[in-house]
Amino acid sequence: MTLKQILGVLVFIVSVLAGGQVTAQSAANREHEAALKQAQEAQQQAREAVKQAQEAKKRAIKEIRRIKLLNSRPRIGIVVDTSPNSKTDPYGALVQAVTPGSPAQNAGLQSGDIITRFDGKTLAAAERGEQSQTPGERLIALARDLKDGQT
Repeated sequence: MTLKQILGVLVFIVSVLAGGQVTAQSAANREHEAALKQAQEAQQQAREAVKQAQEAKKRAIKEIRRIKLLNSRPRIGIVVDTSPNSKTDPYGALVQAVTPGSPAQNAGLQSGDIITRFDGKTLAAAERGEQSQTPGERLIALARDLKDGQT
């Protein structure tokens, strides 16, 4: 074999070896890029999860405040008819519904009952000499004036 042929074989061997390194390097780069892309996707998912958690927290806080407000106001636990009613207004406020477990239920009130006095005050419009408020509206106004702990 001539020196020229030997050099040609050596150049060929070196190029094959170098090509193998380039191929290995390219595969490593592709794996690195794929791992980097997965990490970026995971990071984006984490950001979205944090955002959803923050929104859920805001909704929960709002609901807690709403519940605290409802529970902080005095309540009697009834729904009354506030529209004018010629059959019941001369006597008092007509109970339309009673909340289960409420002070009204504990006192024995039922749907259809008529409340004639509340907190010592007459509800019947005729007895009060007033027609601007129905007995149901008067009852609601008096109930709003209750202090914490009063029912």
